Amino acid sequence: KHRVINHSRRWTEVNYRMSGFTKEYEWFDITPLTAAAARHCHEIVQFLLESGADPTLVGCPEEDVHNSALDAAKSGDLAHGAAPGSGRRCIDLLQVANLFWNEAKYS
Repeated sequence: KHRVINHSRRWTEVNYRMSGFTKEYEWFDITPLTAAAARHCHEIVQFLLESGADPTLVGCPEEDVHNSALDAAKSGDLAHGAAPGSGRRCIDLLQVANLFWNEAKYS
C-alpha cells in the first residue's frame, strides 16, 4: 500500500566523460501528496497522509527544482481555482505530519 501511495516517476541522467568515467544522477518526480499539496487540495492531502503517504519525500518536477509536499503547498504554483484558505490548511496538515516522520529517501 505505501509503495503505491508514495510512487513517483524515476529517471537516470548519465554524463559521459572523455576519461571514460561516467557520473549518474537519479531523479524522482513529485509524489501524489506533493501534487495535491501544490494544488491546495487539503481533503486529498489529509486522505493521503492518513493512508501513509510520506511527506518528507522530495521530488524534482523540473531541472534544479526540488520540492517536498510542504514546499509545494507553500509555493502553491498549481493552486489555480483552489478554495480560499485551503492552502493554509494544507500547510498546517503537512507541518504536523512532518513532526512524526523521519526524512526518507527513495529506495
